[in-house]
Amino acid sequence: MANSVIFTESSPNLGGQELQILQQMQALRNHNWQVLLLTRPHSRIAEFALQLGLPIEFAPLRNAADLFSIFKIVRAIKHGKPQALISHSNHDSNLSTLALKFLQPSKQQPIRHIKMRTYLPKTGNARAYNHWYHLAFTPSQYLRSELLKNRKIEPQKVKVLYPGIDFSKLDAPPAPLPDVAAWLNKHPGPVIGHGSMLRAEKGQTTVLRILPTLLQRYPNLRYLIAGEGYNRQTLETQVKDLNLQSHVFFTGLVNPISQLLQYCNLAVMPSLYEPLGMFQIETTALGIPTVASNTGGIPETIKHRVSGLLAPPDQDQAWIQAILEILDYPETASSWAAHGAHILRKQFSIERNLSQLINAMTQ
Repeated sequence: MANSVIFTESSPNLGGQELQILQQMQALRNHNWQVLLLTRPHSRIAEFALQLGLPIEFAPLRNAADLFSIFKIVRAIKHGKPQALISHSNHDSNLSTLALKFLQPSKQQPIRHIKMRTYLPKTGNARAYNHWYHLAFTPSQYLRSELLKNRKIEPQKVKVLYPGIDFSKLDAPPAPLPDVAAWLNKHPGPVIGHGSMLRAEKGQTTVLRILPTLLQRYPNLRYLIAGEGYNRQTLETQVKDLNLQSHVFFTGLVNPISQLLQYCNLAVMPSLYEPLGMFQIETTALGIPTVASNTGGIPETIKHRVSGLLAPPDQDQAWIQAILEILDYPETASSWAAHGAHILRKQFSIERNLSQLINAMTQ
């Protein structure tokens, strides 16, 4: 019988977590695993999964009392007979736990329930980690240590799984972005790139707030904001209030991110909080000088003045100085990125990620 795994995701959005699911599903399929994604109808991950030809089934995945979703998960398990069920967000994790409890009396071979914890909970549910999941993965040592501040959680039940990045896709010649290219032709100048979900904690407001000061030194500086999310209208209003329309362009979602970075002189990751972050890994791996927040798991990916620059989150003067340093000394900044690229391509290889994941599903 072929190896089989089911992924569940109840989030309607598309960010680093969802892109990582798609990456893992493709990689596993290339290793002759049968894969299935259970997600909400009309979710963004469903849209991308269908484009990639990945098998998908729909369920509401609303809450732990959603009996129809439990039925859908049970049916998928009975049909696919997976070795593992990998859950991500709260609703799908709880529903998957209930589905597996329903199946317990069937005496079939136990299915390994793996939890991906990519954000910091207010308090970790020790019972869930110790008894509901065979194993939980965090994307950084930082997040694991934060989770284990709840001393009731057994440390051996929580491990670190760094995201896997398909660098071959990033290295491929990027397709042009006609709208971006056309806008930059009308607005030439050095370009700052930023790719992340448009949410308050991602720090786009920090860069917009300091941009008028940066323009005093570099009057033609441009800021490309890539991504989608609930905060777009707020950011667009901030751009208008600061009269930055000729300096800021919203590109929408860009995947792969190399399509954005081909136009950029430097990249920023100004998150107020970040369990790990993917953008600064991809930018550094492509040799783009990067400034990122010294918060959460980001320092596990960038070393200050070794592979890039770190700045305290939401501290305007520190961010102004860091961005100006890269603009003023581009050769030094590029040498940092080149050094970081060599390290990160090993640390975040898809091969390393996949090997750890398969071991967790089959041991």
